[in-house]
Amino acid sequence: MRSLPEWTKHVATFVTLSASLCAQVAIENPQRLEVPEQRVQMLHQVVCRVAAHKLRIRATKKDSPVTLVLGEPEERIGVGSDGTPGKIYLKRWDETTFTVGDMQLVIQRVMIRERLTQMTSEVLRRLKQMAPVPARELTTQDKSSDTGSGSQTDNAVEQLQFWRRWNEYAESARRRRDASARISQTVRRSH
Repeated sequence: MRSLPEWTKHVATFVTLSASLCAQVAIENPQRLEVPEQRVQMLHQVVCRVAAHKLRIRATKKDSPVTLVLGEPEERIGVGSDGTPGKIYLKRWDETTFTVGDMQLVIQRVMIRERLTQMTSEVLRRLKQMAPVPARELTTQDKSSDTGSGSQTDNAVEQLQFWRRWNEYAESARRRRDASARISQTVRRSH
């Protein structure tokens, strides 16, 4: 049996080390289920590149860290510790389900990062135009509105809108998770 030249062993070691240094997917696998770690990293990089190309955004490695959690009874995507979408929960490794979940996370992050501030400002602007003016504001001059810092009513409306948006986001995430599970089941049945 022929052995490989010495230099190929060093190249293989370098490639493995460099892939692990720029890994973007952390894998939590307490049950030690079988998972092709390099394939997971490659899939994530391809998902980020395709999303960047199709959505016309600039992708960087730090933009899309993901945690893959294996051995979960319910397959879903979830929020990371920083509050942004970033976890994919799977019963066991499945390439298609991971890819669908990863793509959903990338799209959600783009929407949050690129559009959330703009959409929030638009919602609050429209609400201000529609909302009735409380009687006490008609009878007294609110000095804070003259200085541009906003009244207590404005702050209350902003807080209310924040929690409404949060609840809508949680509900839409649940619907996407359910849809993703149905798609994954359909894909598995077709194989």
